[in-house]
Amino acid sequence: MFVSVDTLSARHTSLYGYQRPTTPGLDRLAESSVVFERCWANAPWTTPSYMSQFTGLYAAAFRRPERGDEDESDWAFADAHRTLAELFRDAGYRTAGFVDNHNVGPHLGFDQGFEVYDDSAAHLSALEPHGGIDHVVPLALAWLDGLESAEPFFLFVQVLDVHGPYVSAGSFAGTFGDAPTPVADRRVPVALEHDSILGAIPLYVAEPVQEDGAGELRVRPLLDAYDEGIRALDDALGRFLAELDARGVLDRALLVLSADHGESLVEHESYFDHQLLHGEELHVPLLLRPPGGTAPRRIETDVQLVDLYPTLAALVGIEVRGELSGRSLLPALAGEPLPSTPSIAFADFGACRSIALDGWKLVETNPSLESMGPVGFLSAPRTRAWIAGRFPEFEGKVFGTQAMPPSMLDGVDADALFAEAKGELLGPFRALYDLASDPGELEDVSAAHPERVRALLALLDEAGPGGTEPGSSPNSTANRERGTQRRGAVLLGDEPGSVSSFACVRACSSSRCSAPVPATR
Repeated sequence: MFVSVDTLSARHTSLYGYQRPTTPGLDRLAESSVVFERCWANAPWTTPSYMSQFTGLYAAAFRRPERGDEDESDWAFADAHRTLAELFRDAGYRTAGFVDNHNVGPHLGFDQGFEVYDDSAAHLSALEPHGGIDHVVPLALAWLDGLESAEPFFLFVQVLDVHGPYVSAGSFAGTFGDAPTPVADRRVPVALEHDSILGAIPLYVAEPVQEDGAGELRVRPLLDAYDEGIRALDDALGRFLAELDARGVLDRALLVLSADHGESLVEHESYFDHQLLHGEELHVPLLLRPPGGTAPRRIETDVQLVDLYPTLAALVGIEVRGELSGRSLLPALAGEPLPSTPSIAFADFGACRSIALDGWKLVETNPSLESMGPVGFLSAPRTRAWIAGRFPEFEGKVFGTQAMPPSMLDGVDADALFAEAKGELLGPFRALYDLASDPGELEDVSAAHPERVRALLALLDEAGPGGTEPGSSPNSTANRERGTQRRGAVLLGDEPGSVSSFACVRACSSSRCSAPVPATR
């Protein structure tokens, strides 16, 4: 059972220490699960993130070098990419996916390996009262009910409720209206159009609460709405898990719960969006619960979503071919320490890439009109400072908002302006963060640690555009399979109630579980 919540930031869940009680249900689930404290997405938006999760490869592997027409996506699986569903199908599992986001639709190849792949929820409005998880769960349960009791299965459930425009709180609306907020309230400009933008609230997020085309909005109501949407989603997940428990599924199946990426609420001038590579957008929950549950445990080592593919394959004894970007987390589940490895992410917006290792993080950006669009490029903090230096009247204003609309370029030699701006504002720009003292990634210390920058950049370059793991051949492309690796059946011990209960995953995947249920269940 693989349940993934779109746009669920670990940093806004009480499961991960958030000051508001947003996830009491997940908190209870953690009492019988292994929780990875620091799991990082490999991309800050849906399509490339799930492509990494479904293949164990970094997202750059799935870029289309050329598109046939403007309606085609920039992303697609190639036939050589053996997806998670194909892995399970070929091992004799029944497979089904029920998804709520067109960015994981069948047109991108996400249906590869699934007998049933239903994206009907993605065609419903965010305002549909019975959309989202309320639409997806009955479909998933009906599919489960149609299986023979002993049939092994792989079920993927993906829900979008938490994603902007933050209208899913339902009966939980107002829950946190009087609760302390982690950030100070302030007014922020609203984007005029549906463009990627920095320094302003995206129009699609603002529209449901924007009155009379207001040019600014307070951030507190939007932050509350995001948190309350998480609380509502947590409640719905609890009902889903209760249905699974009543059917005996939780005694039989390994449950994985995670997200594709987080959300920036007010950080780094990216308001209520996910387009950069900072922690708030990459830090996601990851819980693994074996059949029947296990003694609760939290693992501190940095892991990545790209690790899910080799981990799930190893847990059920499925052979994986070819080089992967991810690694199996089986040793951690067995109670052994995991070696430190780089966590790597890529982003389209600003052609960004990042690497974190041993408490240090390097973020490289390559801003341009091509990678950000005119509004994104001209609204970026670095560009705004450049504009204000030449046109003081625009100090403190954000391009693409009422205070600085795109129409201001009417009559201006835009080509000359952009040529001058590009000459000074093209990257690469690199920022280094000491995560131990600066977990919010606010202070660039690259000038003080040039050797650290060089070392991390070398590892990042070694990962290459194809995204193989640093240390393997940089010439290995992601769609080329070489050799065979055995990630076979690894038994994890037999102490009742410990993480060793993961050892029964293989047996439980092929028949109704007869392994003893840990006393801590």
